Amino acid sequence: MASRKYAKMIEEAQQSPEYWAEIAIGDFTEELWRLLEKKNMSRAELARRLGTSPAYITKVLRGHANFTLASMAKIAHALDSQVRVRLVPNVTSQKSGKAANMRRRGLAVAGHKST
Repeated sequence: MASRKYAKMIEEAQQSPEYWAEIAIGDFTEELWRLLEKKNMSRAELARRLGTSPAYITKVLRGHANFTLASMAKIAHALDSQVRVRLVPNVTSQKSGKAANMRRRGLAVAGHKST
């Protein structure tokens, strides 16, 4: 019974733009963490390159910054990278968490139809 309520709550949340904005922010911050680690760059060094405080970088990494395309591009540039934005079909019915996540990211999933 509780699992049905939870599933309905998730389904309803997926209908809101705020839900998908949070997903995009999560994707961006995950990629930011990955690049920092790959480049062996500290938060302090990224802050220096951006001309901002380490506290701001912590806020960004937690997903609590006011993200604009301009701010994301500035952060990416400081990491010798670039931001790419693309639109993909919205996934509202999830047959499996992994398949849905891959479809959301625009990747093909063997044995699963994209919606």
